[in-house]
Amino acid sequence: MTTDERRRLEAAIAGWVTEVPGVAYLSPRLTRRLTSRPGAADGVRLRHTEPVTVEVRVAVRPGHQAAATARAVRDRISGERGAQPALAGSRIEVIVTACLDPAGRADA
Repeated sequence: MTTDERRRLEAAIAGWVTEVPGVAYLSPRLTRRLTSRPGAADGVRLRHTEPVTVEVRVAVRPGHQAAATARAVRDRISGERGAQPALAGSRIEVIVTACLDPAGRADA
């Protein structure tokens, strides 16, 4: 998979994930915040393992359970795998980085 193909697929995954109820936003890794990578989909990374690993980092909206939201994100990506040959047999890792309180702040 070329870099452009990977970036397009990461952007597509980011679009699917942001549609999942309970997802407040995608959370970029600190290293991504410190470096600028044109075309990067913050919070989504495809790792070239065998099989490919889809890593997604999300913050959860107030009133939503972190585990249920992570499961919904995993299910959403799994549902799209058939249309994306590059994702065939992929592993999906969902990392909840924050749970927001009613004021929209991350819980401590």
